Amino acid sequence: MPERSARPQQASGAALPDAAIIERSARDPEAFAILYDRHATTLHRYVARRLGDGVADDIVAETFLCAFRKRDRFDPNASPDARPWLYGIAANLIGKHTRSEVRMLRAYARTGADPVLTRQATLDDVFSRASVAAAQRDLAGALAILANGDREVLLLIAWTDLSYAEVAAALGIPVGTVRSRLNRARTRVRAALGGIDVPSPREVSFDMNRIDDYEQIAGFRAAVPFPSEGQLTAGRARLLAAVTAQDQAGHRHRAAARLTPRWRPMVALAASAAIAVGAGFALTTPGTRTGKSMTAEHAALQATLAAKVLHAAAVRVARQPAIAEPSPGQWIYYNEVDESGANSVPASEGPEWVTFDGDQSAYYEAGGPFTVHRSSTSVPPPGTNPWVALNTYGISAETAWDVLGALPAEPHALLAVIARQVATPAGEQDAEASVTNMSARKQMTEAQLEFDYLTWILWNARLGGPPAALAAIYRAMATLPGITVQHGIIDAAGAPAIGVSDDGGYNELLLSPVTYQVTGWRWLSDGIVPGGRTGHPRVRAGTHWPPRGALIVSTAITRVSQVAAAGDR
Repeated sequence: MPERSARPQQASGAALPDAAIIERSARDPEAFAILYDRHATTLHRYVARRLGDGVADDIVAETFLCAFRKRDRFDPNASPDARPWLYGIAANLIGKHTRSEVRMLRAYARTGADPVLTRQATLDDVFSRASVAAAQRDLAGALAILANGDREVLLLIAWTDLSYAEVAAALGIPVGTVRSRLNRARTRVRAALGGIDVPSPREVSFDMNRIDDYEQIAGFRAAVPFPSEGQLTAGRARLLAAVTAQDQAGHRHRAAARLTPRWRPMVALAASAAIAVGAGFALTTPGTRTGKSMTAEHAALQATLAAKVLHAAAVRVARQPAIAEPSPGQWIYYNEVDESGANSVPASEGPEWVTFDGDQSAYYEAGGPFTVHRSSTSVPPPGTNPWVALNTYGISAETAWDVLGALPAEPHALLAVIARQVATPAGEQDAEASVTNMSARKQMTEAQLEFDYLTWILWNARLGGPPAALAAIYRAMATLPGITVQHGIIDAAGAPAIGVSDDGGYNELLLSPVTYQVTGWRWLSDGIVPGGRTGHPRVRAGTHWPPRGALIVSTAITRVSQVAAAGDR
């Protein structure tokens, strides 16, 4: 078969292992494109089978851009093969679209029309059309109710040629966890397909007179095509453009560092500080950056004001009456409202119900019936250590509550625990999946990872948690460098809010100014298209990227309450 034009021959690097290419790219950044040429095709098809062709373009482009930015973290001693590393980055980006993926699977199960495919897949050459259609719908429904971590493992094993050890490396989890997640997922799928008892995935019998669960999963959405030459060429061009821009920016930054004067307008800053402190609120406005783009004095002022607000929040939540931890099967009703910017794609979620342990969920399909799903195989056994439950089974309101309760009360001790979590690949991916990292920042400091990991837990703790634990988190956040706060925000539901951010206000966790409970989040544009891309799934195709400070999307929680049953409000 002829070589694709998007994969030009690389005579000087074609024979080198991935690890050598990554090492070489430190000296010759454009050499990283060889890695793209090797792996973009299969990675794109994997993502497209999960989320659709259009989203796959963006996720694959961002995967390679993120890998390029973090190439110094690649461990060649673990494996010279970059595939597990790349699939791990992609898995993190796919995780930001979990609700979209689940909704498409639910729609397929309900209607028989797969939103991922532009045309219905047929396997008439092998099985009867009717039986396959029914089985595929059953399978889509089964995949929709799996825990995110279980579905991730199942599809990586079924749709890629990664081994158990490589999937473990990709997701930053032990091999034993891969096996247990796979077993839970296959048990649930087997039940949906009629309870067929089957052998191990690596020992599948390809008897065409019977269909087992692994064959069904491997063939699910098999009609999704490989990316076109045009898609691959465009993705490669994005990567090279970003590599060139980053290299040029590095040169400009180093030149500017040699020329930048050291004086600062101290009088004006002091006057602004006096006004801000007297008024009792932060100076931060959308688009104010932390770090090198701020003066040291301004950064210190922001830190002081952020600490003041967060300490006030800690005092307020600590005084709230404690509530007993709900039972695992307790139903929680919650409603979210989205506000989208002028060029953004609206994505209002509407009312949903979920049990405290995440075992069951319920919702109204668009134009369809009220549906309740059960996934009892994805719940940790009673008495499981909170961190083991979180890292093995994924996050739910219950695991978030239990992890909050297990955190130390002293801020530095608390951050030491979080630092150990984000030092692992899985913990880093959880932090990067937080609602306070919607813009998928190019580089994150350790403090930003810790902040985003904490906001990831807070956002998923639907009912909050022990008041003392919430107070401890706010006190710990107050000690992190680069944290800013902003008053005067109106959230997506029209309510006032305080924004807490680790990037100068572009990605903010929103708190109630009265109770200091989490009420939402919002993402503002920094004026830079993420990763040098021409678009993003949350921005309308064919429109200009929003200007700096413009709203891209904001979500507000309008109500969270314990109810007797699914459907109650």
